[in-house]
Amino acid sequence: MSFYRLTSFQAVAAICIFLGLFLAYLSLGAVHIPIIDILAMFKSYIFGGSELATKEYPLASAIVMHIRLPRACAAIMAGGALALAGACTQGLFKNPLASPDVLGVSSGSSFGAVIAIVTGFSFMNRCGYLFLQRLVLLLLLRLFMFLHLVTLLHKFYF
Repeated sequence: MSFYRLTSFQAVAAICIFLGLFLAYLSLGAVHIPIIDILAMFKSYIFGGSELATKEYPLASAIVMHIRLPRACAAIMAGGALALAGACTQGLFKNPLASPDVLGVSSGSSFGAVIAIVTGFSFMNRCGYLFLQRLVLLLLLRLFMFLHLVTLLHKFYF
């Protein structure tokens, strides 16, 4: 099995493209903020603190630091988590074409959506949220008990 390795040029190019798109995301929007101002604001944050950056760039600081940067970081983390989940699924089944359908994730989520739509049941209120927490906890405990039982039986019979 051969593994694909990035050359140093490809790694540098990927990092530059990522940083360019990241800065473009922070710059573009309903209020356009030049990339130069964003970089100068980050420089002020690093070397002068948040007070200096807020004083020098009040609009850019408010928009970028409170709206766009948290969204960008959340998008990066969600994308990384999805990529990691896909890599784990492919590694678990030793199949480069493995998808969530293999585990039944797609069927389970569509079943949950149908139940929510048909019954009108929502977990958005406080009572439903607590019910969901307890249900997930109960299911995780059952899963761990089942896995513990399987490992005990596996050691006993094999």
